[in-house]
Amino acid sequence: MRYVLGLISTLTWLFYSVAYVFRSTVGDHTEASVAAQAIAWHNGQPLYDSVQALYTPLYGPVLFVANRIHLLLSPDILATGKLLGILASGVGLFVIFRVARRRVELPDSVFVTGFFATALMAFGTYPISVRGDGLLFLFVSLSVLLMDSVASNRKVGGLGPFLLGALVGLAMGVKVTAAFYFLPAAAVLLGKNFQLRRLIYAAIGGVLFLTVPFLLFDALDPTAYFEVIMRATSHPKLIAKGLGVLAWVGIFLLPMIATLLIRTDFTQWWAFYRWPVGAFGVGLLLLTLSGSKIGAGAHHAMPLIPVVAWIWSGALGTPRPGLGRTRTRVLISVSSLMLAALFVFSVQKIQQETTTLDSEITARAISEIEMILVEEYPNSIAMGYGGDYRLSFLRSWVLAEGHPYTLDSGVLMDLDLLGAGVDRDMLEFFRSCGIDRWIIPRGATPFQVRSYYGEYGSGNVFGPDLGRVFGESYELLDTHSIFEVWGCRQSAGSQEATEFGMTSLSGDEAEIEYRMQER
Repeated sequence: MRYVLGLISTLTWLFYSVAYVFRSTVGDHTEASVAAQAIAWHNGQPLYDSVQALYTPLYGPVLFVANRIHLLLSPDILATGKLLGILASGVGLFVIFRVARRRVELPDSVFVTGFFATALMAFGTYPISVRGDGLLFLFVSLSVLLMDSVASNRKVGGLGPFLLGALVGLAMGVKVTAAFYFLPAAAVLLGKNFQLRRLIYAAIGGVLFLTVPFLLFDALDPTAYFEVIMRATSHPKLIAKGLGVLAWVGIFLLPMIATLLIRTDFTQWWAFYRWPVGAFGVGLLLLTLSGSKIGAGAHHAMPLIPVVAWIWSGALGTPRPGLGRTRTRVLISVSSLMLAALFVFSVQKIQQETTTLDSEITARAISEIEMILVEEYPNSIAMGYGGDYRLSFLRSWVLAEGHPYTLDSGVLMDLDLLGAGVDRDMLEFFRSCGIDRWIIPRGATPFQVRSYYGEYGSGNVFGPDLGRVFGESYELLDTHSIFEVWGCRQSAGSQEATEFGMTSLSGDEAEIEYRMQER
């Protein structure tokens, strides 16, 4: 039964992940922001720039470097970015299976993997999207592999601490608070027969892999990045957010607690795991504090899954002497009920995630965007905001054609928490028609979006003036079934003349026809 339940759970996670790839949009506004920022950077715009704080992200450079790799393969980041998350989470689950297999039989190792595959589904799109949670899950999983090797008395020498430092540096290059996830591995690799040189190796690896992206890639101003990070520390703190981290870690720990009470030789287990368990507790406390920041929350618990899986596998692999079949059957029944309950919750969660935007509407919207891009060639054009906010998730399709990146609602929502937002320079940019054309959802009030943070944010993250300036500077040019095209009032007359004279410009016609065929 354990084998079947674990296998079904893991295959369900895999099916959901692959199905998500084939959806034409994403389930979360942060995914859309990360995708847009990655493409803009790939196109040559700065990623971290003090002058352009209105779209400087909170995520570190490693996430965007990873996204640029698959952008070399396909401009459709909304699909290929999901593949990055699936690959990272999939490898992480395999590491969980591999480490569990070293300690328990195949049915138990499959069950452990299935339980935590189900736990991943409970976090919806977080582990399988362009955002960095899947990468953090992978890096922590690899640290568990190192930790298990040292704990099993396998020789790793100075390479082990260096690799641990490298993983910490990479993880902090995704999210600066990620170092807390690696305290259990540090307790094992550095605390066991502590030697100063091991700490030095780890520090070298961490500093090297944290700083290398800033040295290798252009348009990454570390000063601007750390200014954004320091600004984020002033965001409001919510106790409920931190408690969400604790609640989910408690759910992860339930089958391990049941195992300790029913089956495990606690004395032997504790002698082996006391240091990583203690470090896990310290890390959890720090994560609870950092996860209480508004915009954070329960998903900060997700990268701890590999550590919990390793500790639970150790408990399963340390049975009490003379253990009877009754206790084993009781444990199987209890843990199976836990998995079944989590599975039901997770399936409901992913059903909610997949209804973000109907796939038929998404396909029509993308087709319409492509048509608009061809019609407006060679004007600069950008995706605006208003109406159904989820339609703005598709702005990556516009950016992929080389059009400029101007405003990002996700960054503005974070700035809005601090009382900042659209500045005079951006208002002047709109007033002078810095972008020729804007794509706005049909019938919407342009640049009217309520903050994701509800009562802690503003009724409109773009402020009171941007919509007014937009209305003064732009006018409606064309209406489609889903979107409208707005153009600069100053150039509307010349643009109209160009369109009326199109029949005499056979070269332009051929270019438009060629671009349509390309699409």
